Amino acid sequence: MGRPRTLDYAKIKEMHMCDCDSQEIAEAVGSDSRSVRDAIKRMGLPKRPGYPRNKYDPQAIVDAYISPMSAEKVASKIGCCKSKVFDALRELGVPTREGDKRHDVADRLAARGVELTKEYFVDLMAKHSNNASDAAVEARLPYHTFIDQLVRFNIPRNGGDHYPDFPVDEAIKMSNDGYTYAQIAEHFGVPYNVVKIRLHNEGHIAPPRGKCAPLSSATAQRNKFIAGVEDRRCVVCGDDRLTDHGHIKPKKLGGPNEPENRMMICGGHHKLYDKAPHLLTAEEVEKLIPYVQAAVERYGWWEGCLIPENKERAHG
Repeated sequence: MGRPRTLDYAKIKEMHMCDCDSQEIAEAVGSDSRSVRDAIKRMGLPKRPGYPRNKYDPQAIVDAYISPMSAEKVASKIGCCKSKVFDALRELGVPTREGDKRHDVADRLAARGVELTKEYFVDLMAKHSNNASDAAVEARLPYHTFIDQLVRFNIPRNGGDHYPDFPVDEAIKMSNDGYTYAQIAEHFGVPYNVVKIRLHNEGHIAPPRGKCAPLSSATAQRNKFIAGVEDRRCVVCGDDRLTDHGHIKPKKLGGPNEPENRMMICGGHHKLYDKAPHLLTAEEVEKLIPYVQAAVERYGWWEGCLIPENKERAHG
């Protein structure tokens, strides 16, 4: 490990007092900016004022701001951050423009031959089903600027009025049955907030999740099957160490997640049953036949079923 580089403290102090930033000093003394800042702290030198070191002309910022331009545009033009724009305005006693975004909006729309009116924004929101994000894209305005116009014209944007109607009574029943608002929204093809607002307007209060009826999901059906099984041993070999609740009619072939389409089976026989049923012995097939037969009667025959092809082969 080499010896640490000796810093030229006199040079650092001289450049610091001449209003040079740490990066410039680091390049001059052949070091890095962090070491320069540490050296400045050790020498107890005063911190340099924030504004002059950036070398921005406050008057140029003010001139651009009153042109008129928004603070974001001024910052982009001058090459500084937006906070420096407001620092310059305060330094020269220039008040911020109330509604400067509105002036920008009028200019932007006028350049496209569109007049800034309430009817324009109402029609735009109706066209995009009350979706402010999509409407702002068509208006070619930043989202927050577009929202400012909605507030200015007192246009409601709480969602739901322009979306296709859906059966609220059925949605309330689904909520009472345990479906979440997100699931209801997906079922009817409407946004989540629309469901929430419509049901709230009807005075509906979603029941606590802990007291809801179980949903007809794969997890709920699996849990229902497990809860109803007393014998956790594999139906083929009787092993109860690593048993699984496998599908009788494979899910990929249309087998449902119902408890009636499940059986307790160990990992090894589960793989053989799903991937290589032809490797099952005649004795193993005989133990599986009652479960397969019940599934065939309930759900119909499927390709690769043990009945009748594999059964006849195993006995033959």
